[in-house]
Amino acid sequence: MTRTIIPRFQRIEFFILVLFSGLILSVGCDSPELLEINIIKDSPPGWTANEECGVLFIQGLDTSFASARIKCRGGMSSKYSKHSYALELDSVRSLCGMSEEDDWVLNASYIDKTFMRHKLSYDIFRGMSEVNKSAKSEYVTLKLNAEYKGLYILMKELTASNVGLNKNDSSAQFYKDPPIFRRKLNPDQRDTVNVLNQKFPKWNRETTKNGLWDLREFILTSSDQEFMSLYTEYVDLDNIIDWHLLLMLSNGGDGVLKNFYIYKLDQNTPFRIAIWDCDHSFGRDGDNELNMLNTTPDYEQNILLKKLLSSKELKYGDRLKKRWSELRKRGVFSEKKIASLMKNMESSMQRKIKANADKWPLDSKWYYDQNSYKQEVELMNTFIRLNLDTLDRYFE
Repeated sequence: MTRTIIPRFQRIEFFILVLFSGLILSVGCDSPELLEINIIKDSPPGWTANEECGVLFIQGLDTSFASARIKCRGGMSSKYSKHSYALELDSVRSLCGMSEEDDWVLNASYIDKTFMRHKLSYDIFRGMSEVNKSAKSEYVTLKLNAEYKGLYILMKELTASNVGLNKNDSSAQFYKDPPIFRRKLNPDQRDTVNVLNQKFPKWNRETTKNGLWDLREFILTSSDQEFMSLYTEYVDLDNIIDWHLLLMLSNGGDGVLKNFYIYKLDQNTPFRIAIWDCDHSFGRDGDNELNMLNTTPDYEQNILLKKLLSSKELKYGDRLKKRWSELRKRGVFSEKKIASLMKNMESSMQRKIKANADKWPLDSKWYYDQNSYKQEVELMNTFIRLNLDTLDRYFE
């Protein structure tokens, strides 16, 4: 089949291409339960720059088109055969019932055969408090020039705007995965390198405004009494407690020092955490090997959590215990609630699991075992039962 490539993907030209090239043989013949995203591009997406593409959205009998830019994304995950993508639409659009956005992530979830670990953590965290922010996400199937690429998790990219920053406030700040809570960090770089990955306001050497350095200095140098009297100016403790408890619930060691955003909405709001990248959790550790509580995170390697845990004035341990009890009583941290969330996920994607496994076999490189989808889900269920009981005893 010969395919003409359209440089700027004009709408009318695109549909002519579709009709006469056979890219779509039958629109609406598939069940409408999942959105199909078909990327139209003359070459595979690259890693360094956003590249123009066309995007065809198909759900049942509904079909629409958008022009966009795409590139591969990921750090350690870049070595996997199945790639994740950053997709930037030319205009905002609502997808899968989520609110309008133009920045989207197509997460391959390559090493998580359940496709649940990211979404489960995100949904639980938001369910703990309306203040807590995490990526909203739904399942989709992805094609590249009509070639099936597998089951994906479509996520709303966390941005300064969609976490609610007041961009007109000079105190508003937004950072992605800053190493701010690590024990060692070179302060000499603060005015020469964007070492904290500041996203808003846009970082440059002339107008650096970075409250995270002040937060770090406060954590490292304040006495227990000073910390107790001033911490509310720096961090939202309720949000930090929820973040800490989610890490404990999921045994998510990767999230102690990374895999989060930190932001300040305005001058009247302290710093808060938004979670991101949670696939090493619920029975799998940082290299995806099985971990049924064989090891647990060292929370004191995080200088903020260490300061909180050691504060006699603050009685952080008692606050952590009280919040655990509240979440257990509300049912947010319950086997029944978590099982319900997982069941809803499974019901929306289970018909696509086999096709994805056929495309990306269970014994592919970087998988540590040959668990099937069902075996991996049961592993998660076993872990959740085990860890809820373990943490109940811990807080007693």
